[in-house]
Amino acid sequence: MAKTIGLATLSLADQLGVMRPDLLLLIADRYEMLAPAVVALALRIPAAHIEVGEISHGAIDDAVRNALTKMAHVHFTPTETARQRVIAMGEEPWRVHRAGSPSLDHHGADPGDPSCAHIRAFRRHGTTSCNCQRHGLRVIEDACEAIGAEYRGRKVGPLGDAGVFAFYPNKQITIGEGDMIVTNDAALAAMARSLRNRGRGNAGQWLEHTSVGYNYRLSEMNCALGLGQLRRLESILRRRAEVAGWYDACLRGNSDLILPDLSVPDGRISWFVYVVRLSERFHVQDWEAVIQNLSEQGVGCGRYFAPIHLQPAYRDLPQAIDPLPVTEQVGQRSIALPFFNKISPAEVEHVCLRLQDAVRLISLSK
Repeated sequence: MAKTIGLATLSLADQLGVMRPDLLLLIADRYEMLAPAVVALALRIPAAHIEVGEISHGAIDDAVRNALTKMAHVHFTPTETARQRVIAMGEEPWRVHRAGSPSLDHHGADPGDPSCAHIRAFRRHGTTSCNCQRHGLRVIEDACEAIGAEYRGRKVGPLGDAGVFAFYPNKQITIGEGDMIVTNDAALAAMARSLRNRGRGNAGQWLEHTSVGYNYRLSEMNCALGLGQLRRLESILRRRAEVAGWYDACLRGNSDLILPDLSVPDGRISWFVYVVRLSERFHVQDWEAVIQNLSEQGVGCGRYFAPIHLQPAYRDLPQAIDPLPVTEQVGQRSIALPFFNKISPAEVEHVCLRLQDAVRLISLSK
């Protein structure tokens, strides 16, 4: 290690002396970064350090990371906690910026990797993937709001080790309540069947429990209702896509509103809800005023989604939760409009007119 650093320092002194870059990028707690950092410092080349302020548990990792921090001119931290730690080391606050963790990109894989899940809230798959085989991960695909959605010709649900669908009354199809797990893993399926049936063995022996399970069984009536709707799933999805198109036609062109895309590359959307966002010039007070205005006019709207870390159940946790400004700003500008199979074009137009009137009223007061 020491010889590697020494040889790299000698070589980089010549290279950087000729290249004279505007900025040198230093990464995390890698010991090999010491060589370019020392050379850049001596040659007065500015350096930026990413993933700074974290705590490492390797033999010299912490010392290396902190040394790189003191030799760098600008710092990009993964979290607010890390940012405060760097400032406490004596770095000027204006030089320290929270920027997330670029190393998470190493979890990316070929989007066609069948071992990776592609999930997105509301109605469709996402484009985030992880190389599960490389990292030894199991993927449970949350497809609760995306039944019928597709990615590269494949239905969502079996893209991971297991997929989960929900049938709550507001979903695309409903059985009143309940969920469903799908998997191609026989052992996982056997475990799920046992757990949902109070932990009974798969032989089904009465009062024979091979594990501590739950009473998560669906009744025959619930399942019959679901099967009937499943046969109509294609027509339901087409209708919901049509309703989304009506909303888009009515609201498209309003610069105060950010609309969802009607289509996605390499996939098919299964419309669960239709959520619009107020533009970034609006604040939480404006958002609340718009929802209140719509409610007073008989238009019911949902606050979709409230950030989890701001929920009462998590707000008072003893451990600190880093602020999530983007999540909070999006959550405080999002509105779920009335969306169901039987809504008519006239009703959609009425909702759109009331929404635009409410937004216009707020705009005039700003």
